[in-house]
Amino acid sequence: MTDPATRRRWRGWHGLVGWLLALVSGVAGAVLHDEPFVPPVLPDLPVQVLTQARHRVQSDLAGLGPAPAEPGAVLDLPEPTRSEAWTPVALPRFEPRDPARAEDPARVAQVDWILLEPERPEVAADQAGAPLALYLPRVVGAAVLVAVHDGQAWRLRWDGREGRREQWNRPVLVDLGAVPPPGRPLRLAVGLLRLEGAETRLAAPQ
Repeated sequence: MTDPATRRRWRGWHGLVGWLLALVSGVAGAVLHDEPFVPPVLPDLPVQVLTQARHRVQSDLAGLGPAPAEPGAVLDLPEPTRSEAWTPVALPRFEPRDPARAEDPARVAQVDWILLEPERPEVAADQAGAPLALYLPRVVGAAVLVAVHDGQAWRLRWDGREGRREQWNRPVLVDLGAVPPPGRPLRLAVGLLRLEGAETRLAAPQ
């Protein structure tokens, strides 16, 4: 048995709970009866496994500061068409540890830039906004930078310097934006930021 005051308190709580349930039910009903969201239909673009690339080493961050930069920053990298600035390499890539440099206390950071030139996917005119992505299954021993050439300059797309310590056992997936317009080649650059003499591994990008 309960006293009248207790019963009044319980009735008050029951009324409040009932009001809240009615409110939630009304909101849910309004949402359920609204027009459903229909995502745009985008083409299923083919996956390209890249085994050929071009390479260069820079002893700076291509114009970036010491802290991670925002996407869109312009990078000081040579134009992709300058063949003398890039050396052909095969992928996947393994750079062994250099004991002579690795033990040098004066060693500095460097960026191994890997220039990728995948085929531009063919899409219909009404699907020109189809998104592209770069997938790096495995990167060991380096922080990752990703740049995209927009036809005029190299622009940063991803700065992974903050996740350098955890990155060795995690794949990297970078949104590259929309498929470039017809006539513009698709050119990407993957930067592996490491100390001189350090071992690095890069799986074949996709």
